[in-house]
Amino acid sequence: MFAGVAPLAIAPWLAATFGVQQTLVGAGMVVTAVPAALLLFGRRHFDRAARQ
Repeated sequence: MFAGVAPLAIAPWLAATFGVQQTLVGAGMVVTAVPAALLLFGRRHFDRAARQ
């Protein structure tokens, strides 16, 4: 639940500091990078968890 609320709490500060467009682009990059990193580097962890 906190993961859904935390970005909303800091978004106004980020937008005021960096600008709205940069905040949106940065958020898009994070949303793209996290699943890509999990796909590339998390496979071993998921395979180990599935075997247990």
